[in-house]
Amino acid sequence: MSAELSTSSDNIHKPKKLWSKPAADRTNNELANLYLGLTLMRMGDRQKGVEDLQAGMKGVAQFINYVTEVFRYQIGQYWDPGYTLRNAVQRTLVAASGGNIDWQQLIADAEWIGMNFEQEPDRANFQQIQDLMQQGRR
Repeated sequence: MSAELSTSSDNIHKPKKLWSKPAADRTNNELANLYLGLTLMRMGDRQKGVEDLQAGMKGVAQFINYVTEVFRYQIGQYWDPGYTLRNAVQRTLVAASGGNIDWQQLIADAEWIGMNFEQEPDRANFQQIQDLMQQGRR
């Protein structure tokens, strides 16, 4: 995607177009909605940006809850075991719905959630492998 983005003024709306398509194609695409919201907020469309951001964050929490419930005896037990991501989502949703929004903090928190959500499968797989290796040594 970064190859499609350039710094020329002709491409100022390209990020919005890039994130809008995946979000429209699949309503449960958590990250597309989250990143579309971030992009819209940065471009000045704060109201629509917050709506998409909230949809994305709710989707992130729902997805994590789904994995931890349905696969609780397998990989699900390793997904967000300390509720770090889900708690961050809840705090950020509260901040986004308030009347006096700290936009810089909201964007920073949402970026942290997006990056950590992307990394969560790798963390969960790593921890599961570590546990399986420890069990094999017993």
